[in-house]
Amino acid sequence: MVELLLTLEETPVEQLVPRHLSDGLRELLCGCLQQEPERRIPAHILIGSPWFENFGIEDIESAVQVMHNYVNASYEPQPPENLSSSAWQKHLRMRSSAVIPRFERRRVES
Repeated sequence: MVELLLTLEETPVEQLVPRHLSDGLRELLCGCLQQEPERRIPAHILIGSPWFENFGIEDIESAVQVMHNYVNASYEPQPPENLSSSAWQKHLRMRSSAVIPRFERRRVES
């Protein structure tokens, strides 16, 4: 664990962001993940980023909806071996309905 923390502290953020990502997303992530707060891109500038614009993200609510749609469309979780099919379906329904409200609660409490 200590080695991981030291690596993160010593490695430039540009080397931590995967190279296979688009240039726009890499720029966005590098701007968000700067260790020094004064080097991070301010939120009001980030929200106007062309990368966000390409996905129709204009505010936190549209960002939540885009992420929710992306996760549901691209992630197909597999049931644990010891869970019945009906229990797994119930879990998926509960998980799907809880994603946005749970995020919204955190945002309001912050």
